[in-house]
Amino acid sequence: MSLNKSKVGEWMINISCLVGVLGILASLIYFAFIKDSIIEQRLIDESISSIEAYTKSPSNENLSIAIFKHSECYSAIKFDYACIPDHREEFLKLLIDNGDIDTVLGKDVFFRSLGLMDGMIYQHLMANYTGNEKIGLFLKADALARQGDVKSALPIYKELFLEGNHYQVAVRLRGLLSYYGCHPDYEVWGEFTEQFSQSVRPHGSPYPAQESSLPVPELVNRRIMLRNGEFVPFMPECPLSRLTK
Repeated sequence: MSLNKSKVGEWMINISCLVGVLGILASLIYFAFIKDSIIEQRLIDESISSIEAYTKSPSNENLSIAIFKHSECYSAIKFDYACIPDHREEFLKLLIDNGDIDTVLGKDVFFRSLGLMDGMIYQHLMANYTGNEKIGLFLKADALARQGDVKSALPIYKELFLEGNHYQVAVRLRGLLSYYGCHPDYEVWGEFTEQFSQSVRPHGSPYPAQESSLPVPELVNRRIMLRNGEFVPFMPECPLSRLTK
């Protein structure tokens, strides 16, 4: 009888130890996964709430808090869009209309999270940009070009080119020149890159291509002018030359 009691006692001890081990494992799982998940969700909520607070009451203080909370959230989540509200358009519009977008342009992670570089989604808002930041001016010119307002976009590209942004301007202009069928000018602007943008162009089908090429001496001369920093005018037969008048 005492032997059976001894076995029962051992069994109870083993059960207690097993329960203790399972409790420890459950605690570890909580701290390893559930607690981290709770912390991440709190950071997401705080980031989104701070951005919504700026939307309701735009101010430099609220924007600073939003940028700080987003930075905390992104550092933990490492995913751009998790720390941003689903509907970003109102927030972006306020930033641009209030002249606060330049503050955001200097914050790389926050800027990318807003999706302004995604071209077709929100970049049309940058057509109303009034600042002087290089990134902002490129986004404004790109937005205007996509809307078909090339006449307003080209002076901005020219200014950026004269400031030394040769490659970035050439990629965009070659895309426009390809769209408008300006083959000779497309060759000229190949001085800085073989690439061309297929996204910075108006909607609609491309213009008929001009098959003629420039005489080699003239092509070389124009490319040298570009290399020396001169914004070479487009050929008279290129539609872009008419749109700039």
